[in-house]
Amino acid sequence: MTILIQIATGFVLVAALLLTGARQGNAIRLLMVSQPVAVAGICLALHRPFLAIAGGAIALVAALRHSGDVAADNSRTGVVAAGLVLAVLCQSQGSAGTPLALILLALLPGPAAPRLFGAANGLLLAGALSGHASPAYAAAFLAIPATLFLPAIGMPRLPARAGWADLAIAIAILGATLSLPLDAAGAIFAPLLALDGVLRSWLRRTAQSRTRLFAIARDALAVAAVTVHTPVMALIAIPGVAALHLAGRRPERGLFVGVGAALALFGWSQASAPSGEFALFAGLACMAAAVPDLAPVAVVFLLRHAPAPGLPGIAVALAALAIAATAIVRAPRTKLLQLAPASLAVLSLPAGDEGRFAALVLAVLVLLTRAAARFPDTAALSRMGLSGLPPLGVFPGVVLAIMAIANQRPWLLPAAIAAQIAIAIRVLPAGDLLAWPKAPSPGWLPLAIAVLAGYFAPASLVAWWHIVAAVEP
Repeated sequence: MTILIQIATGFVLVAALLLTGARQGNAIRLLMVSQPVAVAGICLALHRPFLAIAGGAIALVAALRHSGDVAADNSRTGVVAAGLVLAVLCQSQGSAGTPLALILLALLPGPAAPRLFGAANGLLLAGALSGHASPAYAAAFLAIPATLFLPAIGMPRLPARAGWADLAIAIAILGATLSLPLDAAGAIFAPLLALDGVLRSWLRRTAQSRTRLFAIARDALAVAAVTVHTPVMALIAIPGVAALHLAGRRPERGLFVGVGAALALFGWSQASAPSGEFALFAGLACMAAAVPDLAPVAVVFLLRHAPAPGLPGIAVALAALAIAATAIVRAPRTKLLQLAPASLAVLSLPAGDEGRFAALVLAVLVLLTRAAARFPDTAALSRMGLSGLPPLGVFPGVVLAIMAIANQRPWLLPAAIAAQIAIAIRVLPAGDLLAWPKAPSPGWLPLAIAVLAGYFAPASLVAWWHIVAAVEP
């Protein structure tokens, strides 16, 4: 039986390599179907029935997939060579080598569907070989293909009066987060995400949007992502939020979200290995890069479910901070401004209780300030606040994070301070910053709460946050 499993595992890897070079539609379909069938057979041989069912589902969807999704270029030799080198390098990870190779091969150029299905097969194989055979882990395979197909789905345009029902649902979700019993971290972040959902709903209440149903589901799933107790379910909810966010707008980003989800789930299944930690942080960073609104949600996940990052996690956070700063300097879009404080929060996590408290405060302030940035009257002040410029927005959290890093990881200070200075200079306030609005704007509410939380939080609230931050998983 062991020999058959090894042969099947080798076939799965060879099929993935052939997919990187295939240009014929029928060949792609055949490989896409045979690969999950082989993985399902491995799962059955290892007595993983739920994962075998997931593998069969992948094969069925691949069989129904239109065969016209082919490579656009005429030569795939370079891509195949790069895939072969990547596969060989991954074999140093032992039993996790083949699953990791399947996921990383999805990052190479080529047709989107085979790459994403290959990542799902790699995740499925990782679960079978490592013993993660729960129904929750098997359910992850619904989230990964959805990141590719859901963004391409169109919805009928709803009438404007549906916006008031949308707003009522958002208010009901906010009321539920304030009244239902949640764990300590969920009680902090769920109401903030629900408030953000209410403000989003207020902005779109009069619009005839084709994505309104997706938006309602996205806001509800974002709240679920910070309240569920099972880490795997949270890692399913996060790419689900991204897929719903991209629905009908940016289908090309669904591939990056799907690969990021597969990397994060693979990393969680291999949490004890350095490659597992690297994959977890890289997967979360990949999803946040595709959908920046996920950056504070990823920080909350790490606070609730992950131990303090070691060198692999710190390396990913440093790279994410550098990439975010570069992107902001080139094009200082408001959504991108969330990435830098989120990366800084991750860098502060290894600094013990002080660092975890700084990360918690940063996540709270990012959620509040980005909610205010959605309104024209408070957009300029909120952009300044998200960039780390004093005194509004995330500035108090940035100070706490810099102090925590200086105490425990001083060698990280030059990169962190340089990134913050570059971003702050690029997002210096314009002349209309102090223009007073003609009418009260809902955007002032989260901005005022951010000021209160950053400077005037009651001692009892600060003590509670310290207790929540001190609870390391």
